[in-house]
Amino acid sequence: MLFAQCTDLTEEPFTFLSPTNYYKNADELNTALVGVYDGYQNGFNGYYKYIMYLEVLTEFGSPAYAKDDTQLWNVWADMNNADKMVITNWDDAYNIINRANLVVGRGANVTMDENLKKRYFAEARFLRAATYYNLVRMYGGVPIPETFTEGLKNLAIPRKTVDETYAYIIADLLYAEENLPLKSAYGNGNAWRVSKGAAQALLGDLYLTRGGMTGDKTYFQKSKDYCAKVIQSS
Repeated sequence: MLFAQCTDLTEEPFTFLSPTNYYKNADELNTALVGVYDGYQNGFNGYYKYIMYLEVLTEFGSPAYAKDDTQLWNVWADMNNADKMVITNWDDAYNIINRANLVVGRGANVTMDENLKKRYFAEARFLRAATYYNLVRMYGGVPIPETFTEGLKNLAIPRKTVDETYAYIIADLLYAEENLPLKSAYGNGNAWRVSKGAAQALLGDLYLTRGGMTGDKTYFQKSKDYCAKVIQSS
């Protein structure tokens, strides 16, 4: 009987934040961007979530022997049994990706200095690329949502191939390289932000990885070129 008296249950919030009354200026977009950094820090700063999965097989961590049976991880023998960590990595990664997509998507309609907007987009896209780079090395090709999540519809996104995933990552990193400043160009208090050198360093790492996967020597040359850019930038 109560609901029979209601003709419209839609409410427009006036006293708290919502997507319709936020993302109006550069400061609010920057707040959303800081949220992407926070998500990445929480998602991939942990020992197990990054070092153990992605570095235990390299010269940094192999062979690894510890109380956590990391010798099994040397040959990826226990990946599917570490359900808590695997699922957490996946969930955290797509939380970061959604936050980055939110910055790029909502930011498109924000009126602000266009060069600063491009820099904010570049920071978000770098963090998105770094997240996908972690994912593709752990899981292979992964789903790539085209925009941020607004509801429960259209969430069943098919996985891309490994090559498609790497192409997407590279496109983000090239945009970041083009639109980010050098670290030395950031003012006081902004040294934590992504820089042009960070994008170039990650491209160098990525191309080295692709070269090792495929044997294609052009990837090794690209890795050498990007690493040289970082060194020459001082």
